[in-house]
Amino acid sequence: MEEQMPEKMPPTVEKYDESGDPEEHLRSFADAMAIYSPNELVLCRVFSLSIKGEALAWFHSLRPKTIDSFETLRNLCRKWARSIMSTLSTALRPFSFTDSLFARPLMTLGEMQERAARFIIIEEIRAIQKRQHEKNASSSGQEKKEVVTNEWKKGKKFKDGSIRPRFDRYTPLNVPRAKVLEEALSVDHLPPLKKKPTPKNANGTKHCLYHQNMGHTTEECITLKDKVE
Repeated sequence: MEEQMPEKMPPTVEKYDESGDPEEHLRSFADAMAIYSPNELVLCRVFSLSIKGEALAWFHSLRPKTIDSFETLRNLCRKWARSIMSTLSTALRPFSFTDSLFARPLMTLGEMQERAARFIIIEEIRAIQKRQHEKNASSSGQEKKEVVTNEWKKGKKFKDGSIRPRFDRYTPLNVPRAKVLEEALSVDHLPPLKKKPTPKNANGTKHCLYHQNMGHTTEECITLKDKVE
């Protein structure tokens, strides 16, 4: 690729690695370079100045004379993005992540990375819970048991209609349960719950995002605690 380069320096473009959407970067790069040169081959020559990290390593791994037009460069970037998406979808452990990709196909690498980040948060929370369960089991000699006393029978409710806790203690979390709920709903780990009417004489100062009613906070929600646990 031998082209006469403009004497002026190319515009400064925010450098891209693999943490975003390559399509969006290509559009931003083309817009910024429109005032630099109308020659596509010139744009291809300076493209490496707009990338870094894994993206730059990928670019330098291309065979010489592979790129003969900006459209070729665009297609190569798309192919690279698809390979990352394929690797990411198989590298993450939870099968539900792969299921969600088939249920809601992705359009961009950026969207996939955002969804994967949500799954990672949930997996980290589960890892914390697992360690806490193991710690409790080793210290008490038994796994956490459900509460089964004469007053709290399994599957029963309190006299006021509220649901009894399934467990006598819950694993401490590093993030609010409202955040856990948001992430779990976004990746289909929890089914959306239909709005429930506010109980009579409920505390009007407390709102639950899970039940979408008043009476208790999201952090206090027994149903959500049980599902997260």
